[in-house]
Amino acid sequence: MKCQNCSYNNAGNASFCSKCGAPLMQGTTPVYNYKTSQYSVPKKSSLGVISLIFGIISIIPCCLFYHYVPAIVAIITGIIELKRISRGESPAKNRAMALTGLIFGIIALFVSLIIFAFSFFSKGEYKYPTYDV
Repeated sequence: MKCQNCSYNNAGNASFCSKCGAPLMQGTTPVYNYKTSQYSVPKKSSLGVISLIFGIISIIPCCLFYHYVPAIVAIITGIIELKRISRGESPAKNRAMALTGLIFGIIALFVSLIIFAFSFFSKGEYKYPTYDV
């Protein structure tokens, strides 16, 4: 399908342009699916926004006790959204949000693993330095 906005030739089953992210069919115009011989309405995807929100939540570890849970959610939804964008099932405009949520989730998961490792291996054996006066 040729994009009306940038004239890029997209895959036949793409709902959005892979180059500029513009919808290939305006509004709720049905898109014909040649594989199933049925019409379908292009869907909007909110996985990029979900990935970004959970990525931001996971960066702030003081707001949740188990802050690795939103990090894992941000990573999973970010990967799913980036795959959907590459297949043309989601608009390319969501790429920045999905990528940002994915990066925040990876950073938060890495930091939480470091904190867990330090807390697990230290066993409270740290001795504070004493200064003689």
